[in-house]
Formats: sequence, C-alpha cells, structure tokens
Amino acid sequence: VHTDGLHFLVEGPPADMGYLTGAHTSPSERLSGFILPQMGPAYFVVPAFEAPSLPELPEGTMLKTWGETDSPAKLVASIVAASLHSGPGGVNCTIGVGERMWSVFLLRMQAELPRASFTLAIAVLSGARQVKSNDEIEAMKKAGAKSDEAFAELVKTPFIGKSELE
Repeated sequence: VHTDGLHFLVEGPPADMGYLTGAHTSPSERLSGFILPQMGPAYFVVPAFEAPSLPELPEGTMLKTWGETDSPAKLVASIVAASLHSGPGGVNCTIGVGERMWSVFLLRMQAELPRASFTLAIAVLSGARQVKSNDEIEAMKKAGAKSDEAFAELVKTPFIGKSELE
C-alpha cells in the first residue's frame, strides 16, 4: 500500500480492515483496529477476548490486545509513539483513518494524540483496492455470471397482480 504522505493508516472493521488483513471482525462498541505505519511492523489491536477467534494474521503483523479496564485509544497512541520513537501525546504525524471508523474511537485517539493530524485514508486505499489478483477476477466473473442467471430467471416471473408477499 502506498501511504501517500501518511505516517499511519488506522482502519477499523469491517471492509478495509478485512481487505488489508484477511481478518474479518464485526464493528462493536469495543475498538478493533489495524495500524499500518509507513515504517515498521503493522499492528492488529483487538479486545483480549476476541483474539482467540482471529484467523492467522499476515506475516510481520503484531497482535496487541486490551482488557476491559484498559484504554484502547491509549494503546493505539502508544503504538504510534513507539513507532516514531516519541512519547505518547508528543507525536507530530499524519494519520489516515478509515471512513467507517466510529467517531467515538476517533475522538478518543485524537485526545490521546493531540499533536497528530487526522485525515481520511480513502485516497490511499481506493487505489490499492482497484488492483485485483487473478483469483479475485475469477471470483468476480463467477459472481457476475450467477447474477446474470438469476436475473434471466427473474424476468420470466409474472409480477402483475401479485402482492409483495407473493
């Protein structure tokens, strides 16, 4: 992923985090996220109780968990600070965040990283997501063919005079 001047990408579930890591988690009231620094290892941050259900993470990805009494925003801030060899709160950097990240998580991260600039990560990710592997292209072709078959059957069905339930 070309980071386009960002120091970090911070993505949450579901789509972009799953795309980048292969780990598909559901959004919840608990912060789960993927932190991709411009330099150094990537981090996957999840509540401790969710860690056992994760699939194998990409090579070089560090897993960081947090407990019920921990602050996940402080954990994210400590990862950002350590990646830049700085103390928490004193980090000057630009962080691209996923557009579906819950505002409560973003606000808490902003409070922990007051000198950081936050922006949307969509410009970085949209280009990466446009590139498809051969397997993805084949899956898209199969899905398109199945959709065409279903539509061809659907148009044969008479709808005039029928209720929505029918």
